[in-house]
Amino acid sequence: MDDLEAPAFSPILDGANSEIDRVQVAAIHDWIDEETDLHRLAAIHNWLWIVGQPMPPRPLHQQRLLNREITITEKMDLHLVWTTDRIFIKTLPRFLLEPRFWAGFLRCHAVPIRNGDLCSCGGRRKRALGFLFSYAALVAHESDFRIAKEAHLIPEEVQWPAWRAAVRELLGTSPIYPWIDPRFHHGELRLSRLNKIYFFWKTPLRGYMSRWNQYGSFFHDNFALLASPTCVAVVMKIEVGDT
Repeated sequence: MDDLEAPAFSPILDGANSEIDRVQVAAIHDWIDEETDLHRLAAIHNWLWIVGQPMPPRPLHQQRLLNREITITEKMDLHLVWTTDRIFIKTLPRFLLEPRFWAGFLRCHAVPIRNGDLCSCGGRRKRALGFLFSYAALVAHESDFRIAKEAHLIPEEVQWPAWRAAVRELLGTSPIYPWIDPRFHHGELRLSRLNKIYFFWKTPLRGYMSRWNQYGSFFHDNFALLASPTCVAVVMKIEVGDT
């Protein structure tokens, strides 16, 4: 979502009518939930170990060395998803670099919630922190910073010294993994494996991305797998169940 579409939060931070504030705060929370929506990946969290390694993403200069084109996405559940020649990266919105926004709309418990329970902010803070953590890894060097600026991934007004200071503050929370959404325990996610998980188990005959929502393209990419007896039996079972 474009920053211009964000609800106006400055009047709330500056103090206004409390009744209006409650309505506007609820609208802003709904907007944050949309901006940081990860429900499709949360639904297959137990499968992520085969989709991506439990490590931060590689810096942007290494993505170029792998001949991956940076493709901008505005969907967080596509952030760091990669395929043969490209990697999808969600742009870093300005509001996540605004301390008052964090204080006003991303407050949470002082300690991480364990046993899989959501924190008091509905998981918003952990998703936002995880997203920033991924950017700390993507933009680790000044060369990465230049690439990010060229690709319009970060706001134009952000400068390298300020970015380094923000990253140091973020990484000063140690260990950081209990504080971030579990999706960001894994960095880069392989699109072909996400598509297969969704195609066969979560949304039968529909992939994670629309490219595979057409049967022909999926069959072309996976003919050998689909020709196996096990796969034929699975597809037949799906068809019988739908009749």
